[in-house]
Order: sequence, then C-alpha cells, then structure tokens
Amino acid sequence: MQSFDNTDNLYRVFNPTREDIQQYIDGESSSSDDDSTTTTTTYTEQPSNNELVADEYFDKFISDTTLDGEKFINDIHHHIKCGAWDLLGDQMFEFIEYTSITMFTTQQKKILDYFWIYQCKKCHHWAPNENTVMSDTKKLVNCKNCLHLKETKRLKSKVKIQVGSAEEGQDYCYICHDDYETAVHIGQMPCGHKFHKNCILNWVLEHNPNCPCCRTEISATKHVPVRQERKQKKGNRKPKRKHNRK
Repeated sequence: MQSFDNTDNLYRVFNPTREDIQQYIDGESSSSDDDSTTTTTTYTEQPSNNELVADEYFDKFISDTTLDGEKFINDIHHHIKCGAWDLLGDQMFEFIEYTSITMFTTQQKKILDYFWIYQCKKCHHWAPNENTVMSDTKKLVNCKNCLHLKETKRLKSKVKIQVGSAEEGQDYCYICHDDYETAVHIGQMPCGHKFHKNCILNWVLEHNPNCPCCRTEISATKHVPVRQERKQKKGNRKPKRKHNRK
C-alpha cells in the first residue's frame, strides 16, 4: 500500500480518494502477476519396484509365446516380494473381469489355476472362485454370469409380449411418454399395466423389477390393491375371545 510520509497527507490515509483506492488495486494486481510468473517445479511420481515387477510378469503372461507355466508359477511364488505378488494378482483379476477371450493356452491355464481363476463349463465365462471355496475344485463355482442370465430369463418370462395397441384411455407409454402407434409391441406386466416392449424390459432388467405404476412385484401373479390387501388381512384375523364376566 502507498505510504504517506508527509503529515499533511495523513488525512488521506483515513479518508482515501478514488485515485488512492485505484492505485492500491493496481499495485495488488501487479504483485499477484509477479507471483504467478515465478517458475514452479513439478514432480512426476515414478512407479515403484513392485509395480515394475508386476507389469513385467503380466506382460509375459499375455504376450510370451514360449511361456512355461510351471517356471512362471515357481518364479512368482518364490522369487518376488509379497507386494509385487498382490499387484500381479489384482492385474490378473481385472483382466479376467473385462476380457472377452474364451480360450487360453495350456500354459496360461496353469497360471490361471494358480490364481484360482476357472472357466464355467456352461457359458465359458472366466472368473475367480470366491474366498469361501477352500477346496481345489478345478472349476468355477457359482458362476455369476450364469446366475445373471438365469435371472434375466426369469424376468423376461414374466412380461407378456403382444402386438397391438394399449388399453383404452392410455394413449402413451408411462415410461417414455411417447404415443402408441397402431401396431406396436406391447409388454404387459403381471399386474395388467402395459408399456412399450423395450421400455418395460429395460426398466425391469436395469432399474427395478417392479411395475413403475403400482410397484407390484414382477413375481406376483395378480395385482392386489393396497386397500383390498388390508381388508383381506383384517378378515383373516381370528376374532377375540369374549370373556364371561362374573
């Protein structure tokens, strides 16, 4: 800030003019520009030794055509540190999770068996066994891909597909809010509500296996309104015994 040596200008310190304020702002901005022009040194994080070792063995597993499975397993079991072994295992599991490869060589299968990664005999999907499986079964137990396909098939079977128009009074799909055409594939839920085929299948498989209108479960055979359900529960209650008063 500007200093005032003259005692006659002491009044301007406590009662600055517009020129004094603008001069102060210009001085602050110039000082900030000088600070921004100073060079800053950046440091790039170098990969650790364990990461380099894990990357080397993983590349060897993927691209080495003369791979010896037993020698590979012996090396990673006895000659690398635990940190590199853990990183290599994480890379193997991540690779198997996103890969579309269904066939591996015999030597690669030995290495996958070492990491408890097996192939499903039904859908040919590769995945690691759960930690609860303690016995060497040499096969994939509780394949999540098969369970997902089974659940998808079950949900699709609950949606009745038909060609035609929706019910009277329902001019548009309640999911996408588009109007129905004259001849269109309609998907009907067990509760009776109708939607576009693709709309209801995407809703059931990706969002919620319940009706988007009345929240009826897709496993239900018939829709029962909430009020009627409460009446049925009240009707099923046993009457209270009347005690004879003396």
